[in-house]
Amino acid sequence: MKRLSSLAKGFRLPFIALKLLFTVSGIKRYAILPWLTNTILYFSMFATSLYLVSTLHISFENFSLLDNWPIEVVTLFNYSAEILKWVFFLPLAFFVCLYTFSAVGMIVASPLNDLLSHKTELLLSLKNPSKDQIRSEQKLLYTNMLYSLRDSAYIVIRQLFFTLLTIPFLLVPFVGFLPLFLVTAYHTGLGFLSIPADRQGLRYQQKKAIFRKHLWEFVGLGIAMEFLFLIPLTALFFLPLGVISGTLLYLKLDLEENLSRHIRT
Repeated sequence: MKRLSSLAKGFRLPFIALKLLFTVSGIKRYAILPWLTNTILYFSMFATSLYLVSTLHISFENFSLLDNWPIEVVTLFNYSAEILKWVFFLPLAFFVCLYTFSAVGMIVASPLNDLLSHKTELLLSLKNPSKDQIRSEQKLLYTNMLYSLRDSAYIVIRQLFFTLLTIPFLLVPFVGFLPLFLVTAYHTGLGFLSIPADRQGLRYQQKKAIFRKHLWEFVGLGIAMEFLFLIPLTALFFLPLGVISGTLLYLKLDLEENLSRHIRT
């Protein structure tokens, strides 16, 4: 029952983040930067995929088995193959780009995600921050930005590895997609929670035990984000919500676990 409750708490976080995005002054303009970066990245990848599909030509004219067939029939085959090419490859390109974009976007937009997380934490935990507090937070942000980028890449590589292991399960009717969905949800939640943790200077071994203890909360966050990503084209808008959600979860864990004691200065 406790696990289910933790899962539900994590699942609610993106919707709380959506409310904060429009009610807390100052967050929205920082969310625009990673959103714009991810939008450019996604459409560039999709346009490249369309170009590659358009260069793929399937012709039956060189098939020796069809040498004696009427040219009209061969032309019909060629026309049908061209239609089937787009019917098959266009949805495939869409989903491959969506998955690759959501993974690679976490790396490319990592510095901007750090800025968004930093601003969110600053506004929610320090209502009237002094100049010294702001300078201290900014120093910590820039110091750990490279580590955050490296950790984002590590999570994406790890996700890719486990994704490849789940591919055979896709052949199982009805439930074959579940392993892939859960692997993606786990790493999505982990990635968003790692953004504020990395920015604050927590290292892998320091995060490991704490994150394992609160596994179901960030898995719930990941499941919620994956459901939102299933809505066509909305991943472009929801990635910043994931960053804010991960920051909210980190602030909660900081209160419960006193994460600040682990931070390397």
